[in-house]
Amino acid sequence: MRAFTAPAFVVFLSAAVTIGAQQGPPRDARSQKPTTGIIRGRVVAADTGMPLRRARVTVSAPELSTQRAAETDLEGRYGFTELPAGRYRVRAAKGLFVPIEYGQRLAFEGGRTIDLADDATLDKIDLALPRGGVISGQVVDDLGEPVAWARVSAMRSRYEQGKRKLLPVGRPVVTNDLGQYRLYGLPPGSYAVGSVPEPTASDDGYPFAPAYYPGTQNPAHAQRVSVRVGQERGGVDFVQPPGRLVTVSGTVIDSRGRSVAGASVGLVDVGAGSMLSSRVNPDGTFAVSNIAPGDYGVAVRLQDPVTGILDMIMVPVTVLGEDVAGLVLPVVPGSRITGRVVTVEGVPPPFTPSGLRVSPNPLPSGMPTRIAMGGTSGAINSDWTFEVTGFAGSLLFRIGKLPQGWMMKSVSLNGRDITDEPLDVKGTEEIADLEITLTNRVTEVRGVAIDALGRSVQEYAVVVFAEEASRWTWPSRFLATARPDQQGRFRLANLPAGRYLAIALEYLDEGQSEDPEFLESLRAKATAFTLGEGDSKALELKVVRIEG
Repeated sequence: MRAFTAPAFVVFLSAAVTIGAQQGPPRDARSQKPTTGIIRGRVVAADTGMPLRRARVTVSAPELSTQRAAETDLEGRYGFTELPAGRYRVRAAKGLFVPIEYGQRLAFEGGRTIDLADDATLDKIDLALPRGGVISGQVVDDLGEPVAWARVSAMRSRYEQGKRKLLPVGRPVVTNDLGQYRLYGLPPGSYAVGSVPEPTASDDGYPFAPAYYPGTQNPAHAQRVSVRVGQERGGVDFVQPPGRLVTVSGTVIDSRGRSVAGASVGLVDVGAGSMLSSRVNPDGTFAVSNIAPGDYGVAVRLQDPVTGILDMIMVPVTVLGEDVAGLVLPVVPGSRITGRVVTVEGVPPPFTPSGLRVSPNPLPSGMPTRIAMGGTSGAINSDWTFEVTGFAGSLLFRIGKLPQGWMMKSVSLNGRDITDEPLDVKGTEEIADLEITLTNRVTEVRGVAIDALGRSVQEYAVVVFAEEASRWTWPSRFLATARPDQQGRFRLANLPAGRYLAIALEYLDEGQSEDPEFLESLRAKATAFTLGEGDSKALELKVVRIEG
């Protein structure tokens, strides 16, 4: 846990902020009230208080599908007008400074929301950006010679998509001809520093293996480097030993097992945002060379010469120190899935489906996922029917951007509930009678937090999670987090009915709530409650401090 200690981080909120009652949900997604709300303030440097010009400020209200962006003026001021009433998050970013959300006190915690009522003005929503930390050093080989064109990142361990990963923070940098690097704009924290050579730079035919400070190839043995607000840590030098870049090869086939030519195959390094690619030979074989050890997605891209639609499948693969051969990548046509959206009464919703889509969300698994890029897959028609084409894999179906006051209740196929049960789609079948049910009996969990003496607390984070541990698997509808608004109140909406546990914490790190072990550690100190359909629960939670 790293604090932006005073005066390094300050968020100002005027006592004269106008607050109004929250409005009820509209009956039609288009029948919004006039958008007359205003949010404005300043962005300054935390250490000097000087205004930051051309800082990028964004305001977003996920429940309203609203997002706006602006730049600060010469005095560091920004302003947003004609905003609909809702709950907003405000974020500011600029160059060498650490991006900050309104209400964020500590590195890697979420910001606070602010409630904007009809015709309200939220003034002096000011943000102070701390200067980022710097880690610098040199990368050399086992002979002490500089390693140029190595991609160096600062990384920290956290949960993402149900797995603990070592993920980059900020932007990676590339070493210069002296093997030097400089990572900047880092939030205060503890980092592993790692280096991966760029395969395209291996012109001398002398490849290197990925390495981590102070010189290990095992990320679990990487020594952490800590930086405070604005601190520069130099001399983080390490050795990048010689390694073996490998080749990944295999065959691309269609749904009948025949080889496919004319496609391209690429190995995607998602964390680095890079890809190495190769054409598929006439006999359907492919080989991608100069691959460093790591986790990749093998992507096959095939464009239909008639429709122009770009098809893609993605298969995960782990590369160690040996060549990977014999991969078989099946390009399937993609299934056609049709269905309808109804309410719990079995009739169409009382608003228009304009802008709404059905999203088939592929789960990270060993099953290939094919996506037809283009077309109108998932668009909901005026009669509330929909068609999803070009998908295969293990899929969960969701519908987003619903108007306030509505939530998804269930997803069923031929009468079988598959709301939280992934549907295995082979990619060659037609699936009909998928039904997504909406309800206006939305749930709400709201409340406040108090300290050990019963006094109101303004700074905390809330985790609400299902009592049943089997519902913690990513992605879960039965898990939500929140930070309080400017009045110290928290609110969570649209959780499914069920038995829950709620806890208020002094601090919640990003991704921490996805960790089943962490949730289990909270069970004994959490408050249990039952949430029925349409229920609104008011809770008073005592803030708990979690050590470690």
